[in-house]
This record gives sequence, C-alpha cells and structure tokens, in this order.
Amino acid sequence: MSAAPDLDAALEELIALANDVRIELIVGTDFDASLTARNRYNDAFARFQGMVTGGAVLGPEHLTLAGRLDQLHSANMERVAELKQLARTELGNARRFQRISGYAPDGADARPAARFIDDAA
Repeated sequence: MSAAPDLDAALEELIALANDVRIELIVGTDFDASLTARNRYNDAFARFQGMVTGGAVLGPEHLTLAGRLDQLHSANMERVAELKQLARTELGNARRFQRISGYAPDGADARPAARFIDDAA
C-alpha cells in the first residue's frame, strides 16, 4: 500500500472532523460533544503529522484536500475568536451587574446583622 492513499484518507478524515468541530462551535449546545469533536480532530491530526514525519510526501494531488482543510481550520479559528470575544463581553457585563447589584445604602462593606428565631441580633 502506498503512502499517497493513506494521506488522502487522513486528509479526508481531518476535513470531516474539522467540519464536526465547526458544527459544534456554531451550535454550541453541548460542551462535552464539542470537546470530544476537538479531541478526535487533534488525534487524527497527530496521526497525519506522524505520516508526514515518517516520510509520506504531500504532492500536488493533495492540494485540493489540504486547501479545504485550511479553509475549515481558518473558519473554526475565526469562530473561536468570536466566542472568546463574546465570553469577554458577557463576563464584563456580569461584573458590571455584580457591582451595581452589590450597592448597599450603608456602604459597600455593610453586612446585615445576623437574626435569630427570637429576632435577637
């Protein structure tokens, strides 16, 4: 068996897995599924990298597949950047809300006195 068909299959697997990662990034409903998809992609990429390191040669016949993989990976990284920015924005909003909701007329460090069943303080 030659190295070229193995590279073709590896590239096609990476494209399919990158697409799975993209779907999980877009839908974003299940963190575990997203993590699983990313881990499967990373494992497949490590196998592909091992093939290339082991002497398999990427030739002109692989350019279309490699280009498609590059496009998907770039789109995934853009989505990751968008999600990071959204997370920063949401975290900033939560902090602002916390500061506003933490307002106490008696001062920021004021804490209500403990009350007991008999209403003694």
